[in-house]
Amino acid sequence: MPQVDTESRLSIDTQAVVTAQRDDFGKLKTLRRSIQEIAGDGKLVNLPAQEEHVLFESSMYICTHVYGSASGSRISEVYLWAGAEVSDAAADDAFVLAKRVAKEAGAGQRSAPSITVIRQAREPAAFCQALGGILIVRRGSRASTSTKPYVLCGRSHMGHVAFDETDRNLTSLCSGYPYIVVKPVSLQHTRVFLWKGKDCSPEVLGSARLISMDLDSSGSITEVEQGNESADFLSVFPPGTPLPDPSFGEQTTPIDLPTPRLFRIDALEPRRSSSSFLWATSLISRARTSASRPTSSASNSSSTLAPADQGAQQATPRIEATELLPFTQSDLEPEHISILDANQAIYVLPGPLFNTSHHWQTLLAQACMFANEYAMLVASVEKRSAVPQAEMWIEDIPREARMVFRRWGDRRGLWGTGGMMAGKVSGGGDEGGRMISVLDVLDVICR
Repeated sequence: MPQVDTESRLSIDTQAVVTAQRDDFGKLKTLRRSIQEIAGDGKLVNLPAQEEHVLFESSMYICTHVYGSASGSRISEVYLWAGAEVSDAAADDAFVLAKRVAKEAGAGQRSAPSITVIRQAREPAAFCQALGGILIVRRGSRASTSTKPYVLCGRSHMGHVAFDETDRNLTSLCSGYPYIVVKPVSLQHTRVFLWKGKDCSPEVLGSARLISMDLDSSGSITEVEQGNESADFLSVFPPGTPLPDPSFGEQTTPIDLPTPRLFRIDALEPRRSSSSFLWATSLISRARTSASRPTSSASNSSSTLAPADQGAQQATPRIEATELLPFTQSDLEPEHISILDANQAIYVLPGPLFNTSHHWQTLLAQACMFANEYAMLVASVEKRSAVPQAEMWIEDIPREARMVFRRWGDRRGLWGTGGMMAGKVSGGGDEGGRMISVLDVLDVICR
């Protein structure tokens, strides 16, 4: 990496970020649990014991969890889980019901248990523990999906394993994950396939086998190796869609891959300094222009980072990398710059409204320096067989990066409503963005 001046040195402690204890979520000793679905009439419906870990994104559930802490004390908690298709207003109304359940659960105690509202894909480790360590999230509702084929993708989540329903399409398959493909044949018989991505984690694959046996008690599960898909397996998917490239999502290490991480780069209290980022700004501006689809002059101009005044004196802020855990698509905020560790690559993602923030030039430089140093450090600390590529993406991210999110909505786009305000509708699967190597950005910044 080219030499930088003192004022432009990395101010983030990358070593501390990489080695932070984030996987020690702890194991709780569950003493009692109760999981109930909130019906349309507001009544609570008990779930069958074998389905307590299966939630639907159009529904809400109340979970009461009683567990023993490390000190031996007895702790009670009540969770209100709301799927992605549940409105905020409906979740607010259900909170009243959760308060009643908490009051009943705390009868005879000094105080009622605390209530935690959980949105889909943001489940804390304690909630996953309450469900037995394995969580399944299906689309639609329990009543509307009983006879339809579906596909579940398994991923590590907060020290546990989550299986999320994904599109029933061959292009949904990625070598980094196992997939459970379910095809109901009749009310009494179900065909279950377990597609094993060649780079998926042994721990997640083991959980996928357990779930597959739950879904087909006959034990006639068909395991499918990536690259050896049978005609019987392919018949479950709509015709005309090709299998993904075998190298798509390919990881450099086939076992015990680290969980993907998402960071937001923030500016804290500033100190006086000066800096010039004219060349870096020009580079990004050209990339944004080439990546943009013509819409209107206003929307195009709003997405272009304006050059910095070379002679301007700026206060240099202190920069911090904040990890978002767990993270979802909504954490990619248009006003911020994010860094995504997707194992095979490190992505620097400046939002379309990022240039409106104070000190955005310094934030950009620090984010690129952090990504470059982070990539080299994780390759050593986590014993990755190769240094991940550090890349900055404008307007969109590649498909393998979207795959690390448990739920990705193409309609929402990469930056949500903020992206639409900036005239950006990408992020929907066409990979219309532009990539710039972080080393190239640093080479320009450090001139």
